[in-house]
Amino acid sequence: LEAAAKGKIVVDRQRIIQAVIHLAHNATQHTETTDTILIGSKICQGNIHFWVQDSGEGIDIENQQRIFDRFARVPNRPRSSEGAGLGLSIVKAITEAHRGQVTLYSQVGVGSTFTIALPLESV
Repeated sequence: LEAAAKGKIVVDRQRIIQAVIHLAHNATQHTETTDTILIGSKICQGNIHFWVQDSGEGIDIENQQRIFDRFARVPNRPRSSEGAGLGLSIVKAITEAHRGQVTLYSQVGVGSTFTIALPLESV
């Protein structure tokens, strides 16, 4: 756990947990035992950010937006799971249902950071 935000947000807790767990599971599928996976949250500019960062294989720029599509997989990679390629599209759908965004920063050979940013509700 790299960082933990303190505060309260109004969300469907089960769906947000599902999204973060999927990102963490995805990271385990694309890293080796010597790699690092970091999970964290922070409040920044009116949003809550949840992230999963890994030091795994990374994703080339050509595939970074495509992997959020249903049934999408990065081509020419050995399959590390029996999944159908729905996980990241579900993460995107959950995030957008909460009026948020999911973003990806990745470099091949360096790793990836997936971030879910959700707006904080005004009280």
